[in-house]
Amino acid sequence: MVIVFIRKQHIKYAIEPQVSFIYSGSVVKPIRTKGAIAVCFRLYQRFIVLLGCHLTHATPEGRIQDYRKVVNTLRFPQLAKFRADGSSQIFAADVVLWVGDLNFRVTVENDVDWRNPENIQDKIYDEVLKTEELATHKANKAFDGFNEAPIRFPPTHKFDPDSDNYVISTPKRIPSYTDRVLYRTRNESWIQPIKYDCMRGPSPSDHKAVLLTFRESFSLQVFRIRY
Repeated sequence: MVIVFIRKQHIKYAIEPQVSFIYSGSVVKPIRTKGAIAVCFRLYQRFIVLLGCHLTHATPEGRIQDYRKVVNTLRFPQLAKFRADGSSQIFAADVVLWVGDLNFRVTVENDVDWRNPENIQDKIYDEVLKTEELATHKANKAFDGFNEAPIRFPPTHKFDPDSDNYVISTPKRIPSYTDRVLYRTRNESWIQPIKYDCMRGPSPSDHKAVLLTFRESFSLQVFRIRY
């Protein structure tokens, strides 16, 4: 689900949003828990795409395949009207915010005592992130060109529901950063991250929700008419 709120004073500078969605082919009908949904709208002469997704948990190759399917399939006709090349793909937008359960995992076992959350410090985050799949896949052209604010919070999956305890009894189950907020812009100065964190405390989910607060700058053109 993607919900967009715009303050009333900005509504006159926005155009009607378009929605596009895709199901993951790896999920058996009629239950569909994987896929992507995106909203495209124009605000202050800038096209923005907000995309939420849930990629497959099965294999790294499957996640890359899901990513490419989303990129190659989602279309927004309003983008084509304003692009010289007529492209309606999501990367024709000026800003793309890609959020959700990407399901990328930490693949190398470490000596972190996940049973004791008090021992998890910033330096541990850095070490764990060196072995997580998303960094490797970005080098292989999956999510190439996307940025992410520095991660200074513990892995967000997998927890025992209604607790802060990681599920670590399963063989090769390593707490991972499956939930991410990524962004891609035509100009890196447009977005300045303010806070990137996860929700703390017990939750009925086996994930911890992730949030990103950021500032986006716009340049407004003022036209003066002389008589």
